[in-house]
Amino acid sequence: MANELEGGCACGAVRYRLESAPMFVHCCHCRDCQRQTGSAFVINALIETDRMALLAGAPEPVGVPTDSGRPHDIYRCPACRTALWSDYGGRPSLRFVRVGTLDDAAALAPDVHIYTRSKLPWVQ
Repeated sequence: MANELEGGCACGAVRYRLESAPMFVHCCHCRDCQRQTGSAFVINALIETDRMALLAGAPEPVGVPTDSGRPHDIYRCPACRTALWSDYGGRPSLRFVRVGTLDDAAALAPDVHIYTRSKLPWVQ
């Protein structure tokens, strides 16, 4: 990772910085992620919460239902509602940062693809 990565929401009200490299980056093909993103998959960078800095704004947690029944909060910009990161399973010490919200989304490629049994058939 080249120095620190910064990102934010679509309207610019919320800004954050990753202060170290994430533990790993995954591309998740589970049905929950497909439903919640309206896409075929989501790319998340897993990083400890204390290794992120909130630079501007205050994202709001929005609880969403999951197939597992475990807690899942998606942190969204209160103005434009962009999903910035998630806390899964009631573990607020670990964030799943949406790589697409980074200023340079190409800086972090997935290390692994998960839940590939539920990937859409046209994804190679």
